[in-house]
Amino acid sequence: MAPGHDGAADVIWSAAADATVVVHLLYLAFVAVGGLLALRWPWLLWLHLAAVAWAVSILVVGQDCPLTELERTFQGWADEVPDGRGFVDRFVEGVVYPERFTNALRAAIGATVVGSWIACWRQRRRTTTDQPSSVRRSTSAQGSQAATTSST
Repeated sequence: MAPGHDGAADVIWSAAADATVVVHLLYLAFVAVGGLLALRWPWLLWLHLAAVAWAVSILVVGQDCPLTELERTFQGWADEVPDGRGFVDRFVEGVVYPERFTNALRAAIGATVVGSWIACWRQRRRTTTDQPSSVRRSTSAQGSQAATTSST
């Protein structure tokens, strides 16, 4: 039963359902390109790892996404009839791309995710291996400068 059953409450719950759709779309976009964003902002990598793990679990296990359930709840409270399909089925497949390309798109997104993670790993590896050598260079430069100064 809806928390409020007047016209104003219905509008609010309907807006909440719509906002959930926007959040869902942002989540899917982050799953697709979050690894690329992590190249610029490395702290995003852990958040992206969690987002991808959740998305894969939804695909593999077949569990419902909590955002879909939240949207349905808000729609019910707004006295709207929730669509029985999931977010991707309603707003992505057949809308953004033809449904027959679903597997190809999933493979492309998977390749993008894995490729971006490899790039993040290489960037991090390069940064951590470069740092000690630069520290060694500056330390040895300071040492040779000090040796030159003390011998004069």
